[in-house]
Amino acid sequence: MAVATLHGGSTGSDRAAVDRRALALWPGLSRQALTRCGHDPRRIAALVSRRTSLSPESIYLLLTMPDVAESETIIWFG
Repeated sequence: MAVATLHGGSTGSDRAAVDRRALALWPGLSRQALTRCGHDPRRIAALVSRRTSLSPESIYLLLTMPDVAESETIIWFG
């Protein structure tokens, strides 16, 4: 999943991926609150920033970063 896909015309699976990533990073997040955000990474970042010390910009980048394959982590971290 590329970052560009999430910024512009994203597909339903990309939009759901943002919700899944948000729930993985912040498991206490309410699914109802996520639904109100409408799969918008910026709105989710605003929601989460009220509950953590991270800035909305940092949260947005965490939500929209591209997926990393297992082989890439080996290359990065040895």
